[in-house]
Amino acid sequence: MVNTTNSFITKHKQRLGILGLGYLMNAVVVYGFDYGLYTFVIWQLGPIIGGSVMVALSIFLDLAIIKWYDRSKKDWLGIEIIKEVREGRGESRLEKLLQWMMKKGNAFLLIALSFKLSPFNVMLYMRHGAHKYNGMSARDWKILIASTLIGNLYWTLVIFGGITLLEQVWKSFFGS
Repeated sequence: MVNTTNSFITKHKQRLGILGLGYLMNAVVVYGFDYGLYTFVIWQLGPIIGGSVMVALSIFLDLAIIKWYDRSKKDWLGIEIIKEVREGRGESRLEKLLQWMMKKGNAFLLIALSFKLSPFNVMLYMRHGAHKYNGMSARDWKILIASTLIGNLYWTLVIFGGITLLEQVWKSFFGS
């Protein structure tokens, strides 16, 4: 088991390093943006103005990340590997089932992914072709904008609800 693990790590060291760094950078950006900046802006400006500001900032940040992702031509999030499974020839029954599930229901998939992932992740996953790094088509722009609106509306409501709850708890313990 140890020899198998060591040989796997040795064989895939560069790929694992790229994925590790990609996930770390993604986590820093997403958590810093979502829990740090987003919370502060919603707290200071409220859900309407703050949410609008964060939609604009989100689009700017996502476009910068997509441009960097395409320029680097490296799959630093593992998205292209998942797309290979989706677009490849299914050899086993499990692969065929996974492909069928991933190809069905793009609208449902867009909504579901938008609640969990950043809009650039949603767009990159739903973009046609694996390992193409070829910019954005009109379809990709629609996906990015829809995911941005869905995800930011959801996150604005979550953050505003959390802030409101914390303010009520604070007032009940410490007064105005």
